[in-house]
Formats: sequence, C-alpha cells, structure tokens
Amino acid sequence: MTIIVCGYTRNLNEKINYAEIMSDLEKEKWSFQDGKIIDANGKKLNDIPPRKKYEKPELNHQNYELILDDFYKSTFYLCDSGISVGNNLAYIDNFFKVDVIDLKIYQPSFHGYYFQGYHSVQFSHKVAIGFAGNVNLAKLCISYIKEHLEQLRISRSDARPIEYIVRKHCDNDNPLYNNPETTMWDEDLFVDYDESKLYTANQISDFIEHSINAGYERIRKNLSELKRNTTIREKDIIAEFAVTIYCPFKQKNEIYIYRPRFIENEYGVPNGKLIAEKMLLPENEIAILGTQAITSDLNQQYSSLLTNLKNPQKELFESVNQHIKNQISECIFNVNLPSYYFQFDQRRGLTVIDRLKK
Repeated sequence: MTIIVCGYTRNLNEKINYAEIMSDLEKEKWSFQDGKIIDANGKKLNDIPPRKKYEKPELNHQNYELILDDFYKSTFYLCDSGISVGNNLAYIDNFFKVDVIDLKIYQPSFHGYYFQGYHSVQFSHKVAIGFAGNVNLAKLCISYIKEHLEQLRISRSDARPIEYIVRKHCDNDNPLYNNPETTMWDEDLFVDYDESKLYTANQISDFIEHSINAGYERIRKNLSELKRNTTIREKDIIAEFAVTIYCPFKQKNEIYIYRPRFIENEYGVPNGKLIAEKMLLPENEIAILGTQAITSDLNQQYSSLLTNLKNPQKELFESVNQHIKNQISECIFNVNLPSYYFQFDQRRGLTVIDRLKK
C-alpha cells in the first residue's frame, strides 16, 4: 500500500492595483524650479519628499488570491516512501515513488531525396510519473513508458495536405519506412516544425496508456503460473499512475491519471485481462493514489482550501503526514516515513520542497 496525492500547484498572489500605483507615483513627483522644490501640484516643499514605503497588505481576500502557478506551471506530488509486503510489513523505506523520464522526439534524416533514419533529437521535455501499487509491475510499466517516450519520431499523416505528426518507434504504419531505398521525398519536406502544432499532451498520454497496457499484458501472461505457485491474486498485481506531461499547444503541464480495471466476460466475471483507464485531472481537483482511506477527507479539504488563503500543498502535506503517523501508531506499516512533498516543472525538474523524517 502507498499514498500519493497530486495536483496542480497553486500560489498565494498579491492583487496589484496598477491604477493606484500610478496615481501614487504621480503624487510623489517633484522638480526643481528657480532653486525651489515643487511637488506635482505646484506647491513649494521644504525638503525632498521621501518615497512611499511598501507595506505588505493584510492577508485577506481583498488583497490576495490563490492562483495556479503561472510562471513554472508546476505540479505537486505528496507521498510516503514505504514499500510493504501484504498489509503490515514495511521492508523498504525512503523509496521514491515519483520518477522523471525524458520525452525525446527525433526528426527524420535524409541524404538527398532518400530517408536515412532518425538520428537527432528535435524536441525534448521531462515527464514526471508517480505510481502506487505493485512495485514490480509499476517499474515494468515505467520501463515500457521510457522505451516509448525516448524514441518518438516525427513523421507525416496519410491525409492530404501533408501534416506532420508524432509516431511511436514501434508504429508499423510510418510511411517513411515504406521502401526507403526507392521512395524519394521533396527536399522542402521535413524541414520546419512547429511544436505547438505537432502534438498535444493528450497524444503523449495515449502513448503512455499503450505502454502501461503492454506492462499489464506481460504480467497477465505469467499470472496463471504465479497463482499456481504462490498465494498472489489478481488484486495484488495492480499499479496506478499519475503522469505530468507538457502540452506545447496549451503551453502548460497536464496531469493524466491511469487506474487499472479488470475486463469482465459476459457473465460479469473478470477474465484476467487488465487495462488502464485514463483520465485528465481537472485543474480544480486532486488525485489520490494507493488508498481509499482518506480520499474523501482530502478531497473535501482541498475544495475548502481553494476558497482559503493558505498554501494548499502544505496543508495537504500535513494531512498526509498525519495519516501516516496514525497508521504507524496503530502498528500498520503499509505506509511509512519519510514522506516527501515534490514539485515538478520543465525548468527545474523534480524538486523536494519538504520532507518529514519522523
């Protein structure tokens, strides 16, 4: 078991009245006229007037507002760091449950009119992945995600007029690979790419869904053997993910949640096949992975925090820490300290904002 809470970073922002600032600046103006100090209203002054000192306004809704991180467009992950067997045995602590991998998009290379392959990276970004559930399955899925996202390729669609698109390296429909020795391409093709029109975060999320399902399928093929030789069951081999992806079209990060679902046959009985169900996390919501115990409480708390003037990430982090402490005090060690408050953005990557050791 684990606990991961993720969402879009919100910061407390001072409301700035630019009209009032300009008015104050006008009032502060003065000049020398005939050896005298004259203010903005034409009155004589004995001394040069001091500039108005900035005083931090009172913390209230009139002066401050809670807004999304508009500069870094960051997301946050709050999580414990324990790995457990069953419900009560934590055998590893200080285990990071958020990974960062590279997204690389390669451009096609040509020798004259002929396609030569993919050799140079045209665009690159970072992708953050938080995971909960079976660690072996999660790591397997992440390895598939990494394999796909590090080898994306610029190609063209089959439609007319020609449109540049991004394809997976395993895509058998890439037209550039159709008879590369004899197919000739115009030299003015594949020379200028607008990243904002090339792909979206949603398209990348589809590639990630494909990768997760590949991991699920590999486990499924070995599930019968596992069940025969161990006490493990389908419910023990699941993993869910919270992935932050940069969208060049919207110029911001988006969070996609992937939760497992067993496919049922016509009689409503699970047939052993597991698939990932994808959801784009709305900006006014959080996602909780790994536990249902405090999901309702955290969702209610977050809704209240959005109308408050407290730091929502820090408040949620305190609640997560309290839940972990409560579990440990009851000798339930399926979550464990230290806990981490991570922040992720494209400029700084994954940053530890806070950490609770004990």
